[in-house]
Amino acid sequence: MTETNDLSLADPRLAVVAEWFGGLQERIVAAMEGLEREFPGADPAREPGRFMVEPWRRADPSGLSEGGGRMAVLRGRLFEKMGAHCSTVFGAFPAEFASQISGAADDPRFWAAGVSATPLTKQLGVELDQAGRVKVNPDLSVPDHPEIFAIGDVALVVGKDGKPVPGVSPAAMQMGRHVARVIEAELSTGANPAARPPFKYWDKGTMATIGRSAAVAWIGRLKISGYPAWLAWLFVHLIFLIGFRNRLAVLLQWTYSYFAYKRGARIITHAATEAGATGHSGKSN
Repeated sequence: MTETNDLSLADPRLAVVAEWFGGLQERIVAAMEGLEREFPGADPAREPGRFMVEPWRRADPSGLSEGGGRMAVLRGRLFEKMGAHCSTVFGAFPAEFASQISGAADDPRFWAAGVSATPLTKQLGVELDQAGRVKVNPDLSVPDHPEIFAIGDVALVVGKDGKPVPGVSPAAMQMGRHVARVIEAELSTGANPAARPPFKYWDKGTMATIGRSAAVAWIGRLKISGYPAWLAWLFVHLIFLIGFRNRLAVLLQWTYSYFAYKRGARIITHAATEAGATGHSGKSN
């Protein structure tokens, strides 16, 4: 072991990853502050909110650095409270825990970087799953709070088959429509919350792009891949965009990226550098 478990000192690629997440946090902050300036919210006379950024550090019991990051929190007129935190942490797994992870027994060091939002669900005082999602009622309301609904990525919704509804945009859109119908019915007719219909997820299929002119699609019993699936993925995503201008703008952007070979995202697929090339194992767990 060296005096630090920061694997980025041995592998410069990790430093690039940490820098990229730092830039992502800055873009999120700029976008949310732009919305604060553009939309007055419930109090137009109030000044637009700005993010307060504070650094934080992580250390082991002996005081050895284990990374840190920047915590950015906004309290504004449009957003009551919003956070965008960027972190880079590293360290070593305890021996009893490392023995349960493949490869960690030989090298227990770990390194991770990322951006996270404010864990709002943890402040609700309700039951959550391991991912921090609210275990909602069948009508998508929060337990013991029929006046509050949780949908999309913050909600754990169990389907008729006993399996969680997938965290994809079509599911979130269906949840939004369901909640809108429930609220509309109760406002117009004074319906009893106890009579709310349960949410029913309609699985229209799954699509994912995996590269240039390559995708996979699973629609019912139909499974396609390659170029046809990629064209289907493009068509479906354009159809679901709101407004002709948005569709045209995205289509032009995709066309430029396709012919200019502009990279949209990068995936590191090659193996880590050998120990002899860097002086360290170069492996992150």
